Amino acid sequence: MKTTQNNVLLDKYREIMIDIKSRIAFISAVLLHEVEIACTNIEVETCGLQIRKIIESIMLSSLLLNENELIQQYSNINNWWNAKRIFNDIKKINPYFFPKANIVTARPGLHLTHQNFEQLYDECCNLLHANNPLASSMDYTEYREKLHLWTHGIINLLNDHIAILSNDKYLVGLSAKLYFNENKTPEIVLYESEISKSELRRWSN
Repeated sequence: MKTTQNNVLLDKYREIMIDIKSRIAFISAVLLHEVEIACTNIEVETCGLQIRKIIESIMLSSLLLNENELIQQYSNINNWWNAKRIFNDIKKINPYFFPKANIVTARPGLHLTHQNFEQLYDECCNLLHANNPLASSMDYTEYREKLHLWTHGIINLLNDHIAILSNDKYLVGLSAKLYFNENKTPEIVLYESEISKSELRRWSN
């Protein structure tokens, strides 16, 4: 990859990560009652919207990292927005695309993974629509507890993570530190060293 292209890619990826970091800060403030919202249901729905946008941003960041391969097979990727479709289409050309927490600094507890991604996306969708009065009522207290778990799962994944991107005929690694609990700009670094088959197998697990 050329240096100029690298810089543009890194800048765009950093912008997405800064946006995610801001949304996580907002969710945390709401859950800690630092932002006053009158009703629990509105509070939960507001945070659920932010979680869904974060999930979409993670997929769009993966779209960015795999652009070179995707445009060879699809002509309209600049119009893509559906996170589940992006997930499935990127996986076809790069099965190792989903970011992973750095195993050296990985935090204990739940992590957002490619296995539980779709479940979380669908659960967030449930919060974005009005309740059908003929159906069972939604348990907002339960969803509020889930928001804590989802937020920690995203932080545990992204705080110090690695992504493998497809670029022409070889794979490139990206390392990112978001510093969720610190007032620092995310650090994003590309490295073009050879990635071993054992490391790739770890990515698909």
